[in-house]
Amino acid sequence: MPERAGLVGLCFNRTVDRELVHRRSLSEVLLTDALRVSDGVFLIGAQWPRWHVFYGSIHDGYNSALIAETLRQATIMTAHSMLEVPLDRRFLLSSMTVSRNDTDSVPDLAAEAGVTLQLLDVHRSAGSVSKMVVQAEFVVDGEPVATGTAKARIVGEGTYARLRGLPAAEGTFLETARLPARQVGHTSRRNVVLGVTSGQNRWPLLVDASNPIFFDHPLDHVPGALLIEAARQAVRAGTGCPDRDLASFDSTFAEFVELTDESEVVITDLVEDADSVSAVVEIRVGDQVAMTTRAVASGPNQA
Repeated sequence: MPERAGLVGLCFNRTVDRELVHRRSLSEVLLTDALRVSDGVFLIGAQWPRWHVFYGSIHDGYNSALIAETLRQATIMTAHSMLEVPLDRRFLLSSMTVSRNDTDSVPDLAAEAGVTLQLLDVHRSAGSVSKMVVQAEFVVDGEPVATGTAKARIVGEGTYARLRGLPAAEGTFLETARLPARQVGHTSRRNVVLGVTSGQNRWPLLVDASNPIFFDHPLDHVPGALLIEAARQAVRAGTGCPDRDLASFDSTFAEFVELTDESEVVITDLVEDADSVSAVVEIRVGDQVAMTTRAVASGPNQA
């Protein structure tokens, strides 16, 4: 990473335009500002809420899913506002990594986070960005709290339609037996994305397109955020530690998961010791592996 920039000059008084982060609900926009530091390096402001219906409380630490969503929004906004990518472009996430730092300091108010984002690789096609790789460092009150990387392909509607093939069927959520919310670290059953186990360390993936977090706006496939959350919930359920968050994860997306697919979440490798847990989690659609996440989580007695 380049030398860390301070937060001087960033505004935290309002959110950025929701279109810049592909969100419909203003309450789900985390970013507040963006500045160009140097060629290929940007400083982005984000405000993390004291409590959120999905991410929980920052007093429990900085949630890995909240960091991942901030990275997603920062990547998209940088493309639109700094690299002049048109607003009608589609972003296809190829991979994402997040690594949280141990920190004892959590703010008493909503956290004002600074994200130093560096462009590692940018490809252009027909004058517009077609691929990008970014690296980010997250700082709160001068303390580094996380790092992350994201790799995305950016396509127009025509290319997207060719990639998708036939129009995707609209998914109809069939209410089925979900794991108890507490078992996967949530208070609301609406946030549960794992069904009752279909075998040891394997669960059916539940896709509820009415969920306002994962489906803030209509989508024709299952979003990456839901797939990563499924991996996190699998680690929690598979180890019997619902308060465990991911210290780090590396997710690779190989295939679209359709709204109508019968998908499974499978832990293929799990190693537990006194201090930590490592796991490999796959999202499977039939014989195809659509996503692979390699995760490390805190030990049994650590939140």
